[in-house]
Amino acid sequence: MPSSSSSSNSAGTPADVNGLRVFVPNSNLAGFLQIHPGSTKFDCTAAIVSLALDILESKSSVIALKTFTREVVTLNQDVRELRDLPEFHIELKANEFLGSVRRSFPHIVITNANGMRTKNGRTTKRDCLGTFEPKSAAVIELNETLVDRMANANCVLVTRDSDAHAQHYHTLLFRLAITVAHELVHIYNLFLRRRGVNHTPPPRTYGGYRDQNAGESGRYWEYLVFGGFIDMRDTSSNPHNNMEAVAIRDSHRNVWRIKNVVIEGILSRDFGRWLKPGEPINDPEHPKNTFTQILTPYH
Repeated sequence: MPSSSSSSNSAGTPADVNGLRVFVPNSNLAGFLQIHPGSTKFDCTAAIVSLALDILESKSSVIALKTFTREVVTLNQDVRELRDLPEFHIELKANEFLGSVRRSFPHIVITNANGMRTKNGRTTKRDCLGTFEPKSAAVIELNETLVDRMANANCVLVTRDSDAHAQHYHTLLFRLAITVAHELVHIYNLFLRRRGVNHTPPPRTYGGYRDQNAGESGRYWEYLVFGGFIDMRDTSSNPHNNMEAVAIRDSHRNVWRIKNVVIEGILSRDFGRWLKPGEPINDPEHPKNTFTQILTPYH
């Protein structure tokens, strides 16, 4: 496993994302407190956001965003901006959005409040009928427990090499980056539709998550890019070890653990190898099950 030096190489910097602002619960007063570059939690969050954007901008992801865009256009011909949108504008829409979140990233709130203890991430969106400005259009929340675990692993790696802590840091970095990318796809849906009902159209979902009012664009994007939606499973016999496996789940309740070599490759931005368009990493045709390991299905 990589040492603490390779962990720092995976970290993003505030320069990767212009105007990144991160907030944590204020321990002394109600509300939230902004944290700044140099604090461990901020630097971990910067690494998460940087990786999320790089994954979202990968070739496989852009193809997935174009697919999603076409379907939103088809389902929303009543939206003036989408009516009869020509094909050559589809990729322009995706690239415009990706550029906008690079320039003005939504605020990140790290919290376990209001149900976040049981979620990896959540996005609160606002109506966006005029100019789209990501920072004012949405707020992304991240699970405080997971970010704390990642920050604690990073603190150990600053002082000494530890394969276990490096693996833990990288696993959480990967998982939370997928969470942020997932939430950004929800914001992309808002960018496309720009109206009061900003939920994903109900037909666009994956893995059975939907109701009559909303689909699940984040899961749908994960399915298009990875072959299923990403989840975490505690694989330790001692829960205090806090070691999670990152897994892919499909619509038939099959579960695959993503192998560490894949996580390390994606953290190194080797997307040409690990995120090939049309080749999900849980594809059984991959030789000797190179990318994933089948696990017991969830019940």
